[in-house]
Amino acid sequence: MECEPSTSIISFDLNNKFHVFLSFRGPDVRNTFVDHLYAALSAAGLRVFLDSEELEKGKGIDSSLQTAIQTSDILIPIFSKGYAESTWCLEEAARMCRSNGLIIPLFYDVEPCDVRYPQRKGGLFTQAFEKHYTHLDRHDEKTIEQWKGALHQISELSGWSLKAEFGHEGRLVKAVVKGVLDKLKNRVPLDVPTHLVGFERGIHELTNSLHLNSMDISLVRVGISGIGGVGKTTLAKVVYNEVHRRFDACCFLFNIGATAQNSTRLMDLQGRILRSLVNYHGEVPSVDEGRSLMRDRLRGVRALLILDDVNDGEQLHAVYGDWFGHGSRVIITSRDQHILNLAKVDSVLKMSGLGNDEGLELFSWHAFSSAFPETPYQELSIKIVSACQGHPLALEVIGSHLFDKRESNDIRCWEEAVHNIGEYPSISRILQTSYDGLTHVEKEIFLDIACCFVGESKRDADIIWEVLYPNKVQTAIKNLSLKMLINIRGHGFLHMHDLLQEMGRGIQEQADNNSRLWPSMVGHKSLNKDRAEEVKMLVYTGENKRDPVSLHNMPSLRYLFLQNTKVAVNFVKLAPNLICIKIRDCEIVSDRHTWMMSRTQLQFDSSWSQVRIFSLEKCAFPTKIPNTLNSLVNLQRLYIQHCKDLTTLPSTVGNLLQLKELKLCGCKSLKRLPDTVGNLVRLEVLCLGDCADLKSLPSTLGNLAQLQSLSLVRCTGLRSLPNTIGDLAQLMQLNLQGCSGLQGLPKTIGDLAQLEWLSLFECSGLQRLPYTVGMLSNLKFLNIHGCSGLGSFHHIVVRLAQLRESNRSAGLGSLVQKKFHVYVGFNVDGEQEGEALMGHLQKSVRICRGRKDDQSLCTESLRICRGREDGQSRDNSWAIDNSDILVEVLSRGLNIPMRNSNGLNIPMRKNGLNIPFFPHEVWCRWHICRSCY
Repeated sequence: MECEPSTSIISFDLNNKFHVFLSFRGPDVRNTFVDHLYAALSAAGLRVFLDSEELEKGKGIDSSLQTAIQTSDILIPIFSKGYAESTWCLEEAARMCRSNGLIIPLFYDVEPCDVRYPQRKGGLFTQAFEKHYTHLDRHDEKTIEQWKGALHQISELSGWSLKAEFGHEGRLVKAVVKGVLDKLKNRVPLDVPTHLVGFERGIHELTNSLHLNSMDISLVRVGISGIGGVGKTTLAKVVYNEVHRRFDACCFLFNIGATAQNSTRLMDLQGRILRSLVNYHGEVPSVDEGRSLMRDRLRGVRALLILDDVNDGEQLHAVYGDWFGHGSRVIITSRDQHILNLAKVDSVLKMSGLGNDEGLELFSWHAFSSAFPETPYQELSIKIVSACQGHPLALEVIGSHLFDKRESNDIRCWEEAVHNIGEYPSISRILQTSYDGLTHVEKEIFLDIACCFVGESKRDADIIWEVLYPNKVQTAIKNLSLKMLINIRGHGFLHMHDLLQEMGRGIQEQADNNSRLWPSMVGHKSLNKDRAEEVKMLVYTGENKRDPVSLHNMPSLRYLFLQNTKVAVNFVKLAPNLICIKIRDCEIVSDRHTWMMSRTQLQFDSSWSQVRIFSLEKCAFPTKIPNTLNSLVNLQRLYIQHCKDLTTLPSTVGNLLQLKELKLCGCKSLKRLPDTVGNLVRLEVLCLGDCADLKSLPSTLGNLAQLQSLSLVRCTGLRSLPNTIGDLAQLMQLNLQGCSGLQGLPKTIGDLAQLEWLSLFECSGLQRLPYTVGMLSNLKFLNIHGCSGLGSFHHIVVRLAQLRESNRSAGLGSLVQKKFHVYVGFNVDGEQEGEALMGHLQKSVRICRGRKDDQSLCTESLRICRGREDGQSRDNSWAIDNSDILVEVLSRGLNIPMRNSNGLNIPMRKNGLNIPFFPHEVWCRWHICRSCY
């Protein structure tokens, strides 16, 4: 069965996509297994295509199914005994093989061999196909052969089986949900330019070179070559977005040439590959051991790997080998054809510049926001496009530079631009034309980024710039972004094209000063005493920790980044005006002259008074930080992360009254926080993730009136939260993911009026939720997936109406969907009043009658059973099975009360009257169906 690549690459609409498409034969499994699976996947925050849920009335079923298949990340055909009887199911299977989604089969009550050989003697699908061949008037023989080919191809893929779970449907549902979530971890589409001019041919050629119609090929390696800025990375990103769903796992490593200049960075890249492809979170001790790890872990993974801008053999050797699983694809971009030859790629796509018409269109989009230049500027536009020689980056940069000049009707700026490019234009001269038009502050910030801040946090850089250029930073950043000179990726990280970075560093090198030094420059311009006073920004990465960095008196130094070296404890005295200090994977030693091997404490004094950001990551030093920490009187961000020996913070941390962020992630030996943490009245972010030995939090935590985010991810030793947590009036995010030792939440959590995001993911020790959780009126996201010890939710969720407005809330299938099973009785005065109450309920939600002991009603969400106050129920009951019940009931002002653990009766108010309504029993069939979500 041939798989044809989709041609709708550029027009892919993220708003219409599904995470999962379920293909099944309705009479076999719709009201049983599929109902459970659909609710469980939806509960995990996934958008699932199910024909009864997603097909709109009046829309052609064929087109709707085709669109759903094409836009789904994961396609799950559920093979049951009657699957082959449905021509729709067979057609869906065939279309899956022609799509770009990842197909994972589920063998419900059939064997893979039944699917692989549908006409074998005695097979479960034999009669169905014999019947299809007798109705060739409905579908021709070629179509039937395509169906058989699709079944054969899908049956050879790894998937799930009910037999493998020993017939337990609940376990199978749980396995599917976990598997799908694992597959989707790295499936976020990459950002690509809005106007992809001239890429159609490259997309077609690259897609064909990957042989996506022959996924049985062991490994395909494709290279993309071309000069810098010609669009190699953009092409790889566009194709990645289209085809990544076909693979078990995927990883895109950007700009390797600029980010992997030493062994430490190469190990970081190896770690990223292992995390992305096999969820490996261990350490990579060395480059050689990283290769061994990849060879051992990646052999069984059908992966898509993109290695962007590889520029030397050492980088290639570290991240690339013959260890990928069957059906994997690797794309390598490089300016150097020799690198692609070393990689032994199967084919090379050579990219060249745009033609005149395409170049004019791309330039016009950036200069005029249209496909054609405006009339007064046509001749000048043609000259500029000709000078750019079809180079996409140059066209984008110069077009963006001239955009605001066109708005001011200043045609002279355009004429000057043409003149500045000169009679013998070069790409660097064209790019520098845009740089020359910047203001002084914009130039300084551009050079700071090019030399020192690529890949660094914009928020950290902002603090430095605001000291140096107050009230001018954000305008400068906005202008640099609009002119295409920089971009901000992901969660606020600074980036620029490597050609622009080269240009910026070239400008700095030509300047007769040492104001900005980056790793390669530190080697060429030694930090001698005569020139040290010029240095404003210094980035140094050692080859190994045996190489110390020699720092001299640097009164102008504002930014210092040291990695993989030794640093003397008194280095700050040499640079009294430092604003930001980042030390990663270093040893703090006592004497910079003898470089003694013994580690020592950090020493803080008045020379640290100007420091705003202090970051220590993966550093080896004693178990405590000295009390002189309070010398950092202007400190705004303190990051001490992955320092495994740290056991506590000094009480003087409470004197850092300007502190806004405190991150102690990965400090596995940290046992407690001092009570004085409560004095940090300006603190907005507190992160204690992976502090496994942390047993409790101080009660003074409630004094943090400005705290907005509290992360306790995988604090497995934490048993409880302080009652004062309810005093955090500004808290918006509370992340307790993986706190397996946490047994309950304090009732005061209901006082968090601003809380919008609460994750209890895999809090397996959690035994109860307080009813006050239902008072979190602003809560928009709640994740309780994996809380296997949670036995009852009582009446908390009826108040959480906003949770239903999007499908992002995870783990709520048992609450908001159809999988929460509670048996509640009520007592009313007289049969008439009871029937009137039932009539009111029927107007609010859909009700059907059932019995408490009827196991077939496992898909219903809530039972309301008429009973007596002594707890004896009557024979009849009402089972509410509407998936929107909670929001529906709430929107009509009707509350469903339940007795709390103390037996307190909570009356229900209807039309202003109190109706005696009490629960006589809370019966939760959690043990039966908790795996359904």
